[in-house]
Amino acid sequence: MAGTTRLTNTTRCQERVMSESHSTETWRPVVGYEGFYEVSDRGRIRGVDRLVGSKIPGTLKPWKGKILAPGVTETGRLRIRLMKYGKSKMEFVHRLVLLAFVGPCPEGMEACHDPDPDPSNCRLNNLRWDTHIANKVDQMRHGRGTSGERHGMAKLTTVQVEVIRREYRRTHYHRSNAKELAARYGVTVDMVGRILRGDNWRKT
Repeated sequence: MAGTTRLTNTTRCQERVMSESHSTETWRPVVGYEGFYEVSDRGRIRGVDRLVGSKIPGTLKPWKGKILAPGVTETGRLRIRLMKYGKSKMEFVHRLVLLAFVGPCPEGMEACHDPDPDPSNCRLNNLRWDTHIANKVDQMRHGRGTSGERHGMAKLTTVQVEVIRREYRRTHYHRSNAKELAARYGVTVDMVGRILRGDNWRKT
């Protein structure tokens, strides 16, 4: 049932992005992918009409750009796979919007969704660069800020989290130790990384 629910939510997010009206929509080049992709102030991504390599060596063929369907992460954020010179990379849509319309992320800041807390809402008027604390305040205000052992999905105790941080510091922040800690406590490497950054647990 959980898998079906997530699939339904993913489909709805994709359909909403793909069906947006073209009226009064502003497009700008995706930073780092100029000439390949564009992003709009409505949070949509499209490929740019261009010439691409064909099956015949040394020749090119026209490629018609189109609106791309994003994927949805477990936390509801939209991600898109972009390709450039044969190499692909997953990018968060909200960051692409901010980079194109606002500029680089200032040091010590991150992307925030507000006033609509829905992480799949990547419209420019719902995004801003702000501090981590401001982002947490927004989440608490919208009822999304539970953390630590109070979180219903918590697998670790506060003591275990502190041990993970101390062990990681003791090994001089070696990435291989993050994998060992993840295996030891039965969580993913991504979870360990979020714990170390303080995303899932408040630092003591």
